Amino acid sequence: MNIFKKAIAGLCCLCTAFSVCACGGGENFQSESVDLENDILAGSLNIRVWDGGFGLKWLDNVIVAFNEKYPDVNIEVFDSTERQQVFGDIVGKGTKYDLVFSDALLADYADCLEPIDDVYTYTNKGEASTVGDKLIDLYREYLNNKGHYYQIPSQVGTYGIVYNADYITDEQVPVTTEELKALCGTIKGVKPFIFSGEVDTGYWNYIYSTWYAQYEGRDAYSAALSGQIIDETGALKYDPKSVYLEGGLKAMQVCEDLLWYGNGNIVTNSTGLQFIIAQRDFLKGQAAMMYNGSWLFNEMELMFPNGPESDFKMMKVPVISAIKDKCTTIEDDAELAALVRAIDAGATSFDGVNETDFTTVKEARDFFYAGAEGATGVVPINARNKQLAKRFLSFMYSEAGIEAHASAMVGCILPVKNFDVDIDTDNTFLETAYEIMLSKEVFFNNPVIAVEPTCTDTLAGMIEKQFGSQNSADRTRAVDSFEAKKTLWTENDNEKFWNTLISMGYIKERP
Repeated sequence: MNIFKKAIAGLCCLCTAFSVCACGGGENFQSESVDLENDILAGSLNIRVWDGGFGLKWLDNVIVAFNEKYPDVNIEVFDSTERQQVFGDIVGKGTKYDLVFSDALLADYADCLEPIDDVYTYTNKGEASTVGDKLIDLYREYLNNKGHYYQIPSQVGTYGIVYNADYITDEQVPVTTEELKALCGTIKGVKPFIFSGEVDTGYWNYIYSTWYAQYEGRDAYSAALSGQIIDETGALKYDPKSVYLEGGLKAMQVCEDLLWYGNGNIVTNSTGLQFIIAQRDFLKGQAAMMYNGSWLFNEMELMFPNGPESDFKMMKVPVISAIKDKCTTIEDDAELAALVRAIDAGATSFDGVNETDFTTVKEARDFFYAGAEGATGVVPINARNKQLAKRFLSFMYSEAGIEAHASAMVGCILPVKNFDVDIDTDNTFLETAYEIMLSKEVFFNNPVIAVEPTCTDTLAGMIEKQFGSQNSADRTRAVDSFEAKKTLWTENDNEKFWNTLISMGYIKERP
């Protein structure tokens, strides 16, 4: 099957109403004309965009739909594959770009950005909900900067375990981590996993965070990132115990079991592979699974113009098996797996499992770690046509804009509630990735973290290297790194813990 066969979703990606270029441009600048009452827009709009794994088709499609409604707006797109270059365009406070799409963390750069509160409160003509009300609550909370908004999401994808259907059948797809470990022992001819040890990659930190949050619950996990626990009354309080919640150890132990070099589950030179090479080898069939994102095939299209020879799918991250130890009515992993499969099928209860345990497991199953969680659109503080830029962002969250964005079929959507756009594709991989995105809740780590969730002790901070290094001297057991983290943060009467919270402004003084 050709994995890159494109589904036609009613919108083409080329339009004569705008031009795409990589440098220069903007010579045809026209001052904006914005008539909100009659919904008439005119002028020019210069858009700067980081060209990442999802490409630009999502933006192209939104521009086409926007120009169909507002033909008097001339749009130029200036793309770059350099993250830092686009970031520099934002913080440089220049006048060239009216709108910038990037994946930069901009919480500390509000002085470089135009507030877009009016985008969040805007209601597109003929619609009932404001843009802000459409957004998933997690994003509204995450992007709220001291009561104001300066960014709005431009895309969201999903992380998951991608697998080669030549080696793993649908019937073999695991739903618990014990089933995943057992699956590794049945795969013949290739190693179960491949990954990259390239600096600043660290994809397994995300699957670790997912298992950690599954075990503790999302609220408790998120609280721990800011040094808090949920006490017996349900209230949040700052406590050094947040550094060493049991879920952190349980999640690390799963990663250790799967990636430990001596266990034979990984391509032996994985830690030495560049990320693009690891992806290439995976798509060539040299491993059965790779933890990756919904942007994978879009990112690799140039390397595989006719598609890889095998079919690939994405599985939902299995539920951490240790969660059964927190449940009183789940006997073993077989019962847990049966419960997860029932939840996937829409069950609201399960024979022999009480309501509390059912809810615990359902919550663990019902979220995925979002890819591109930092991808947003911003209006630079010195942009010349700010109102046009804001109206473009508002349109992107109109019914027409949401549909145009989704029709790109590149593995991303806009993070809106009650997503009701029909995703129609015969691409096996995208079908499974969209199934995860459209049926589950979003989860990700807040970029401003007091206490890092991982307990890896490698210099690169990568779980892959801690467990998968060929040199035994570079490997550390999960329990050892967990205890080392606990000691680091709590020695000298919890000195590092309290000093960190004070320095980050969470608290003014030690309680």
